[in-house]
Amino acid sequence: MKNLHDKKIILVFFLILVVSTLFISLEFFKANTKTDVGEYDNAIKFSYEEDRNIWSENVDNLGSQKAYSKFKTEYAFADFDTQHNVAHIMGELLYEKEGLNGLAVCDESFAFGCYHSFFIKAMADQGVGVVKDLDEICITEYPGNATGCQHGIGHGILISLGHQNLVEALEVCKLTFQPDPLFGCTAGVFMEYNYPVVFSPGVAKTTLRKIDPNNYNFPCNTIVPSEFRSSCYFEITAYWVQIFNNDFKKIGRLCQELNASIEKEACYLGVGSIAVSKNNYKKDAVFLWCGDTKEEKYKSICKIGGAWRFYAYGEKEIARQICAGIDAKFTELICFPE
Repeated sequence: MKNLHDKKIILVFFLILVVSTLFISLEFFKANTKTDVGEYDNAIKFSYEEDRNIWSENVDNLGSQKAYSKFKTEYAFADFDTQHNVAHIMGELLYEKEGLNGLAVCDESFAFGCYHSFFIKAMADQGVGVVKDLDEICITEYPGNATGCQHGIGHGILISLGHQNLVEALEVCKLTFQPDPLFGCTAGVFMEYNYPVVFSPGVAKTTLRKIDPNNYNFPCNTIVPSEFRSSCYFEITAYWVQIFNNDFKKIGRLCQELNASIEKEACYLGVGSIAVSKNNYKKDAVFLWCGDTKEEKYKSICKIGGAWRFYAYGEKEIARQICAGIDAKFTELICFPE
């Protein structure tokens, strides 16, 4: 599948793979961006050396998987800075102790912190070419559903190369298997770009990149090569929701103004998907956010984005209800697997 216009673009098998990635990637910002310690049950003091020694012993004594699970449990109610910093420690340790196979232990927890440091270590040690090896591990460890792992690869690449090297990071993603242009490595790169994790000194914070008041579509319409723009526009909708404080009408207008149909489709898919998560998984939100769309084709595509999101969340009946009202003549996108 090369683009969104291929006949029956989303096959049933690949739909399941895609919506799983949607759930991981679009829940990330919602679940992992609290920085006010007061919002947590307790604050845990962070010390790099002490924490590194503690978790190194845990990995040695419990094994990587059990140690990582214990880490997530113990830091579940810590402030975000501590969560992300210790996740970085875990990524370092997994690479040092397990080599490339340690990648399979990392997950999206705490703003993909484990992936961040794992890739920094791996790429510093073995160069950019290691991405291909890591991608093969993702595919092996998560057969049929590797895009979440590959999404983490994208985060790690941009962290390793630096946020100013967006295009270079996207080019490195070509070393990964990405059958759909929207999801996988490039989606991770764009999410990391829109919500960069910054350190000042020793403290990690997830931030929101500054909007260009003269170009809301940046970087999708400027520095991003055309082959990556659909992924960029799918991801930028979640960013716009934060910037414009849930003003779905404004976001819809930004999608409407796009000239390339493939990019407009990706944008409306993003609107439908983010409508679900930003409105506590209420079905009516999909119809409200998508209903303002003037063209029936893109209104249908927007609803499909919402249906995918419900499907990924396990609400298959709601997804089916949304899809039931979509006229197939307006789009070749498959809404729901029968």
